[in-house]
Amino acid sequence: MKKIVLLIVAILVSYIACEATENPVHSMITKQIRIPENLKNQKLNENVNVHFKLENGKAYVLDITSNNAELKNYIVEQFQIMDFSKIHEKQGNIYFIDINFKVL
Repeated sequence: MKKIVLLIVAILVSYIACEATENPVHSMITKQIRIPENLKNQKLNENVNVHFKLENGKAYVLDITSNNAELKNYIVEQFQIMDFSKIHEKQGNIYFIDINFKVL
């Protein structure tokens, strides 16, 4: 395995929210999302667009766009297990994020 995996899931979660304030939602996502183990050995430069809503401490994916089906499934799985219950003032909001995955 001579591949150097430069794991820049600089999840450049270029985040565009409905509100422009200090963003605990962004922090939660960047801490949780990583490149899936099964994709670390592949060259990867993929952008995933996610449209989701926060309700009752959970994130509900409304729409997801990616050319990579494995990444789409991974994002949906990760969003299902994230706990946003401590982010009270953001409940009910709809968010749009771009998550960039890059393995060199």
